Formats: sequence, structure tokens, C-alpha cells
Amino acid sequence: MRIDTRNLYRLPWSVNDNPIGWLEVTDKCNIVCKGCYREELEGHRPLDVLEEEVRRLKELRNPDSICIAGGEPLLHPQICDIVAYVNSLGLKAAILTNAVNLDENLARELKRAGVYNLKLHIDQWQSRPHHKRKTEVELMDLRQSYVELLRKVGGIDATFGATVYRENLQYVGDILAWAQKNIDVVSGLIFLTFRAVPTGGEVELYAGGKRVDPKELRYSTNDATEVGITAADVLDSMRRVYPDVRASSFLGGTMCPDTPKWLLLTHIASSDRSYGFVGPRTMELAQTFHHAVFGKYLTHGDRPRLGPGYFGLSAIDPAVRPGLRRWATDLARRPWRLFDRTLTTQSVLILQGPDHLEDGTVDMCDSCPDMAFFEGKLYPSCRLDELRKWGTLANAHHTDADARRRAESARQKLPIAPPC
Repeated sequence: MRIDTRNLYRLPWSVNDNPIGWLEVTDKCNIVCKGCYREELEGHRPLDVLEEEVRRLKELRNPDSICIAGGEPLLHPQICDIVAYVNSLGLKAAILTNAVNLDENLARELKRAGVYNLKLHIDQWQSRPHHKRKTEVELMDLRQSYVELLRKVGGIDATFGATVYRENLQYVGDILAWAQKNIDVVSGLIFLTFRAVPTGGEVELYAGGKRVDPKELRYSTNDATEVGITAADVLDSMRRVYPDVRASSFLGGTMCPDTPKWLLLTHIASSDRSYGFVGPRTMELAQTFHHAVFGKYLTHGDRPRLGPGYFGLSAIDPAVRPGLRRWATDLARRPWRLFDRTLTTQSVLILQGPDHLEDGTVDMCDSCPDMAFFEGKLYPSCRLDELRKWGTLANAHHTDADARRRAESARQKLPIAPPC
């Protein structure tokens, strides 16, 4: 089902007024992820270089938080110093990690350094020690072990992420249900649709006017049919568990502005009861209020602890009213729910990666929140390896349009968006 973005709030983020700054501290990693777009070419980056990039991100992007990424950032020997420096500039430090190296001691060190959020990426297509060839459902115990660790340490919210493939698309609703049960620790979820460059002859890749081999990129695949999952597909899959699921806001594409590249949902729930999802009016209020008061837009991981106060939003947001009625019914039956400390919000981000269009251009995320520096300029971080290998971003020429259309009609779509 296609998402009608006319009914959603278009996030007001821009390149130079964006809630997220992206900082890549290393390209070393300790596992292999099928959905990874970073190859080890440089190793750990020096602290002074990283500090300069943080300063420039603050100056150029006006971020609310800095997402420290890699590679695997927990491998960087000065990771706590990096977190502390980000924190010293009045920015929130978040770390995107596979969590293989995360233990209680390191979590406490990161907490002392000032980390506010850990984004733990766990999915079934990772060469994770002792967890190979496990399904998303079988990985719930691993996710739960990290929740218990962070619950014990306290003071660090967790966001769990997973790359969505055809093999695990059916489980996204189950992951959301698991996250709700742990809503006191898990502040959000991120689902990234798998994207890669086909290597089976469907695409000819050019960089700087010269043809290049897509197999040189980490993000390439010999099965073009596996990279067509959209944000709408992920949202539809969630409805199996949450029939009332709805999005509130989006970022469109650079070429197809009505394509939701970042699709945001906000779930109002306690650990054992769902009260629905907010609508566009709530997100508009949250973004504009935060910018008016703090001078920055809001990141998707933030959540004020309002408890039942969230239902006051029903005055301006019709989407919240069914949840208010549900909560009032629950309160009449169980008055102690008035003091339910787990009642809060949980954000869900569905990120639809780059889509190659028929004319060879790429539909990227408008106002890309995950831009990183390369040789002093900002580029989408998901395509940095093209710059690191070829010195420029590549474009594609599609050689088999008829095969693509046949595949799309069979719901086995190639990574080519329909015409805008």
C-alpha cells in the first residue's frame, strides 16, 4: 500500500538546521553485516580530527545530538573521550553500535562520559559470535540481555535497530511488541530497508565518467530482487501486530518528494498496554516547540516523561483521542494506572535507503540527517565509500528496464523507484 504523504507532517529539517550530526570514528568492525555500507580502508581516526569535525558539525548543522558511528565505534580506543567531548559542547552523544563489545563496565564508563543513547543494531544477517543463522525471533533473548544490562546500569536509553530484508520483514511487528514490553529502557526502534547495488548486469555504474565495477562496493548484491522493500512494506508488516499503526511525519526524497525516505511513528504505550500512535499535529507541535525554546529541532529518540499528560494532546490531535478513551476505560477498571510510570512514548523510524531511478540519478533522503564529512565537505554517509574509492559519487545506467517492470509487477522489485 502506497503511503499518502499529504496526510503527514513534512519535517522542517534542512542541511544547515538538522537535529543530527553524523560522526564516523572508525571503519574497523568486529563482525560482518550484510547490510553494511562501510569497508575497512583507514582504521581508527585521530581524536583531534574528530573533535574538529564535531565543532564543524555544531557550527554548520545546528544539531541536537551527535551520532557516533563506524565501523564499530566501541572499538575506538578513545571512545569515552569522544563522548565526553561531544557532551562538553552541549550536544547529546549517541553511539550506533553492534554491541558485541558492550558489557557492564564499558556501559558505566560511557555513562560517566555522558552518553545519552545507545543505538544497538541487531538483526539476523550479522556474523555475530554464538548467534549465527538465528531468526529475528530467536534474537529476542540477545536483545533482552542488553536491555537488562542497561536497566541495571541505569540512565541510558536504548534504541534498537535492524536492517529489513525479505526474510525478516514479517517480524518487524514482533520486534515492536518486544520493544513495548521494555519501554522503560527502549526509547525507540529503527528499521532500515536493505539497499545495495546489483552486480548481475542490471546496472552499469559510472564514476567520474568512467565505468566502475559495483562489486568494489561493500553494498553490492548479485540478487537484485532483495533490495526493493519500501517504508510502506515495513508499515504494512507492523499492522499484523498493531492494526492501528500510523505514521506522523516524514522526510521525502531528493528526486521524488512524495516518497517517504524517513518515516516517523510515535507510539503511546505502557509496558503492557498500547494506546495508539500520534498524528501529524503532535509531531508538528513537538518540532516547532523544541525549536522555539531550544533553538534546535528534535531527534527521534527524545521523549519527555509526561505519563498520562500525553493524552492532553488529544485537544489538538485527533489521532490521540482513541488512546485517551482506551486509557480512561482502563483507569476506571484499574485506578492504579494513574501512577503507571512506564506510560510514555516510543519512537519508530523507518528508513528507506537510496533508490536508483531510470535516468541514473539516485533518490536520496531530502535534508539528509546522516551527512558526514569527506575531505571537508558533507555527503550522505551511506555513500562515502564511493568517494573513498573513486573520489566522486557514482551514477547508474539501468540496462534491463523490461525485466525490472516484470519484477515490480510480481512484487519482487529492483532498486529502482517508479517515476515521480
